[in-house]
Amino acid sequence: KTPIKDMNSGFGFNEGLFLFCIIKVVKPSLVIESGVMKGFTTYLIDAATEKDCIINCYDISFENIEYRSNKARYFNNDINQIPPKTNNHKVLAFWDDHTSQLDRLEFSIKNNIKYNIFDDDLGFLNFHSDGWPPIPSITMLFEIKSNLIKTDEINWFSRGRKGKVFINKFINNKAVENILVHKKFQNLFPITGYQNHSECSFVKLKTKIKK
Repeated sequence: KTPIKDMNSGFGFNEGLFLFCIIKVVKPSLVIESGVMKGFTTYLIDAATEKDCIINCYDISFENIEYRSNKARYFNNDINQIPPKTNNHKVLAFWDDHTSQLDRLEFSIKNNIKYNIFDDDLGFLNFHSDGWPPIPSITMLFEIKSNLIKTDEINWFSRGRKGKVFINKFINNKAVENILVHKKFQNLFPITGYQNHSECSFVKLKTKIKK
């Protein structure tokens, strides 16, 4: 029933199924969506939430949008410019904005957002498949914490641009210690017949936040 018919970019069927089911289980009263693109995930969030649920959609550009939810409030800027009021709400945040997932994790810690979904949560060994992924991702933070990366910097070249990340910048960061659950979405191809579009994960924060 989705109004978005071209699924070549953004979320796919399998990721969307997980997003829908997780929202149904969590039952949030406020959903934050950072990165809207055409509006496919907004459509799923709208369908999965109760009538009185608030949806805040953030994006620096809405030029590609094809679906708008009547429940949603749209903000044409980064979430840090106009942060939502999360007090007295059960909040779920969906991060699909190709911004540092460490920054988004720290935002959720600061605003007590317990439930989070991170798209493009790629590790260091496969982030080149995206070309220009969020750095660091949640998976990268765990890889750094586990001492799986034995170099000080990583360089890559994609789509005519050179990229460089300095690992030491993240080694002493404690934000990842606030994560209680980090689960990657499984490949549902044997069940659905659709290929996964991206690496996506569910992150649940601890109740007691470490500063």
